[in-house]
Amino acid sequence: MSTTTLRVARPPRPWELSTFVLIVSIIAVGGLGIVMLATDLAGRHFLSTGGADGISPFVAFVIDYAYPISSIYSVIAIGYLAGYVVWRRQTRRELAEHGLGDRPMPWHWTIGVWQITLVAAFVGNLRLGPPEQWSSVTDALLLDALLHAVRITGVTFLLVGVIAIREAVRARFATRTAHSSDDRPTALPDRPAATVAARPQSATDDEYWQQVRRAASGVRAELALLEATPAGDRRWLLVPADGDVAAVRAAVQPGATVTVFPEPPEVIETRGFRPAPASEYHGLLEDTKTGSLVYELVTARKVGAFLSRARSARRWALYRPDDPGALTADG
Repeated sequence: MSTTTLRVARPPRPWELSTFVLIVSIIAVGGLGIVMLATDLAGRHFLSTGGADGISPFVAFVIDYAYPISSIYSVIAIGYLAGYVVWRRQTRRELAEHGLGDRPMPWHWTIGVWQITLVAAFVGNLRLGPPEQWSSVTDALLLDALLHAVRITGVTFLLVGVIAIREAVRARFATRTAHSSDDRPTALPDRPAATVAARPQSATDDEYWQQVRRAASGVRAELALLEATPAGDRRWLLVPADGDVAAVRAAVQPGATVTVFPEPPEVIETRGFRPAPASEYHGLLEDTKTGSLVYELVTARKVGAFLSRARSARRWALYRPDDPGALTADG
C-alpha cells in the first residue's frame, strides 16, 4: 500500500443548493423589509412636516406601488418560512441517510431569537389592527416601521443561524474521511473474483491476513478494505494485487473493524447496473485525478445518484454490509 492522502467529504449538492436558496430568500425578505421601513419613516416625516422637505422619487415610487410591493413581500415572507421548515427536514434526513444522525440536529441560539421576533411581530400586527382603527396616519406609519424593524432584526438573526448550522453540518460530514492509493492505473482481473468464506477473527491474527493475501492475489487485483473505527469514522484502503498486506495491516488503527470485499472496484459502465437488494451500501469512489478514495453510506433510494457520480470516477464500487463473501475481523 502506498502513502495515502486525505480527502474531506462534503454534504450532498442538493442540500447545498437548497441552503443557498434559503439564504437568498432570507436576504431578499430582509432587503425588501428595509425598503418598506425606510418608506414608512420617509412618509411619516413628509406628513409631519407638511411636505416642507419634499419626498424622494424612490420613496414616491414605492408609495405609488405600495400594494404590489406589499404583495411581493408577503409572498417572499411565506416562501422563506416554508423554505426553512423544508430545509430543516431535509437536513435531518440527509444526516440520517449518511450515518450522521446519531447526534442531535445542529442548532444555533440565533434561531430562537428569530422565533421570538416572529411572535412579537405577529402580536404587534394584531394590536395595530386595520387602517380604519388607526388614531392617525403618522402614528400608524411609526408602528408599521417598528414592526418592520422587528422583522428585519429577526431575519438577520435567522441568516446568522442558518449559516452557522450549514457550517456545523459541513463539519459533521467532514468527519467522514477517506484515504487514497496513489495515482497508478490498476488493471481489473480477467476472471470473476473468487468467493471466500467469512469468518469472525481478530485484525491482529496472522491467519486473517493470510486469507486477505490469498483473496487479493487470487483475483490479481486490488481489493477494497473498509476500516471502521470505534468512533464511527470509516475509510477505504486498498489491498495490493500481489497480496502483500504488510503496509495495509500496519495502517489499520488499533481497535478498528476491517472488512475486505471479494469484488474489486469497477471501471465498468454504470448505466443499467443493478446492485443486489439491500437497505444500504458501502460506496467507494476513486477520484480520476488524485486517486482519492471517498467513502459514502448509500441508502437504497440514493443508488441512482451515487451511480451518476460514479460515471466520472476512475473506479467505483457498491458493497452490501452483509456480503457473504467478505472477510471481516474485529480490532
